[in-house]
Amino acid sequence: MEQLLSLDSSAGIVSAMAKRTKKRRGKKAKVRRRTDPSTFLPEFPDVVKAIAMQGVTDDELAFSFGFNPKIIKGWRKIYPEFDKAIEEGRTIADLQVIEALHKKAIGHSYDTDIVVKHGKDYSIETITKTDPPETNAIRYWLSNRDPKRWSDRRHLQVTGKKDEPGIGVKQESKVELMQSIISLIQPKPDGV
Repeated sequence: MEQLLSLDSSAGIVSAMAKRTKKRRGKKAKVRRRTDPSTFLPEFPDVVKAIAMQGVTDDELAFSFGFNPKIIKGWRKIYPEFDKAIEEGRTIADLQVIEALHKKAIGHSYDTDIVVKHGKDYSIETITKTDPPETNAIRYWLSNRDPKRWSDRRHLQVTGKKDEPGIGVKQESKVELMQSIISLIQPKPDGV
């Protein structure tokens, strides 16, 4: 059964164009991908941009067309409008995510409608709701924008002169180190 490429704009669903073979001896159906690069159509960039706006990778894009991922990579080199459509779609998706993260980090207000009951009657009223800033969004934003100042990771480097242990580090032999460990784990008498 062959499925044709379709983009349902209301749901954002892309069905893959693929040929499926019948099940044989209890095995799963195999998907044969089209590998003919001559099937490029002029309307592909518009469809590709819409698909890329959903944040798909090149491999997922290839699967949605029923092609081998190598064909998508080849088309990106051969057809500049195709490559541009993918990049524009992904840029739009990235900007939407950045905007949403920014709103979460700084907090935002928005209008919404609610249903209010007045005795037996109902009315719709518009109210303004405020979402406060979220600490995790703030932390994520800052740690990625300025990791030297805001990163949770701390690097401690203790150094000394050449061939010497770092400052505050005692150089011990293996025997001394083992004795130190044993003294730490041996039970001590009460009162000591």
